[in-house]
Amino acid sequence: MVGLHLNLLSFQYIEDLEYTPKAEFEGYFKVTNVKNEEELIKSCFAYMAEVKPGIYVTYNGDFFDFPFMERRAAHLGLIIKTCEC
Repeated sequence: MVGLHLNLLSFQYIEDLEYTPKAEFEGYFKVTNVKNEEELIKSCFAYMAEVKPGIYVTYNGDFFDFPFMERRAAHLGLIIKTCEC
């Protein structure tokens, strides 16, 4: 999921990374660098529209993550429900 803490927002360039805590949990993470919060939200929802997963696995996504992103998108004048951003 997307990580964003408004007080710590620095938007520094970060390269892709590999993190494998155990051999059976191999992981490669593609990092998308953006200029600001608006681009972050657009990028996140554009990726979800492109991939179109059948299920989103989140921790408290229904009650915090998605409502928070919808509120921030509305504050920025973005329309998320129709992916017009």
